[in-house]
Amino acid sequence: MTIDGVATRVGPEAVVVTAERELSVLSSAVVGGGFARARAVLNVHVPKNFACADAEGTVAAAGGAVLSGAPAAASACRRRGSRC
Repeated sequence: MTIDGVATRVGPEAVVVTAERELSVLSSAVVGGGFARARAVLNVHVPKNFACADAEGTVAAAGGAVLSGAPAAASACRRRGSRC
């Protein structure tokens, strides 16, 4: 399935969704969760034992280059199988 104006990249560190125009998004992420308008969504892959102490720093480091130029970016940091 494709959506006009929306691109998805899946990599070993993260899944990135970018859009040509702002989208309405809903996220249950530790960082950037809730309702928002965004042109980019970043889902950072972290290990099950991720401490969550610096979730914002982890997302910022992972998304710095990936999300540059995408205003109102929504970020996500989720552990598989557990909650932060």
